[in-house]
Amino acid sequence: MNPPSEGPVALSYDEVGDGPPLLILHGLLGQSRNWASQMKLFGEHYRTLSVDLRNHGRSPWAAGMTYEDMAADIAMLAEKVGPPVRIVGHSMGGKVTMVAALKYSDLIEKAVVVDISPIRHEDSPFYGYLEALLALDLSAITRRGQADRLLREAIPDAAERAFLLLNLAAEANKGLRWKPNLRELYDRLGDILDWPEHLFDYQNPKPIVFVAGGNSPYIQDSHKPAIERLFPNAEYATIPDAGHWVHAEQPQAFYETVASFLAG
Repeated sequence: MNPPSEGPVALSYDEVGDGPPLLILHGLLGQSRNWASQMKLFGEHYRTLSVDLRNHGRSPWAAGMTYEDMAADIAMLAEKVGPPVRIVGHSMGGKVTMVAALKYSDLIEKAVVVDISPIRHEDSPFYGYLEALLALDLSAITRRGQADRLLREAIPDAAERAFLLLNLAAEANKGLRWKPNLRELYDRLGDILDWPEHLFDYQNPKPIVFVAGGNSPYIQDSHKPAIERLFPNAEYATIPDAGHWVHAEQPQAFYETVASFLAG
């Protein structure tokens, strides 16, 4: 059962540039700083806000991780920034983008969904990731390198460990702490992996593009009927030689693809 909603929360963000507002939304266990290089590129043409979603980065911890919870946070931010906004959302942030576009269509002019579809994902490595991070005894270590060594067995891939350990913060005289609310993310992972059927009651005909990594399985042809049920004018783009972290693996191709859509 989902926890009772506490209402939308005021999200933290980094900001650069002037012009029409553009929000960038990270994925699960990501944070605004992961998008710093893309933020600078988009900041040449847009007032670009790279956002920490709830229970991530510097944003508040709050009960609830449904996509409607998170979309309400984004709607409140869009109202603050001054609508209509453009949104680029990756993975979990892509699902937030979809729900925001469906439920708050008057606030959003264009949307970019990066390497995710409106389907439920039954299997996820994030259960294992979160269990390993929660099991780490931060009182026994003082440096990120020690955490990296302790996580090698549970998370063998060095790049994945490095990504996850960006969430570890050092505080003067207080040792290490996790920036994200790991317990809430673990307890609500079922909601994060979900795409509730009732969301198909909504539809948005506005411009939206789904950007897939050429080597990633997260946007498939079999997903397109669900996408087009929600977004009848959806467009598609594929970035060759990129996996799920499209923007990090092929940054220039990603930027050019998204910038062309936003400007078109």
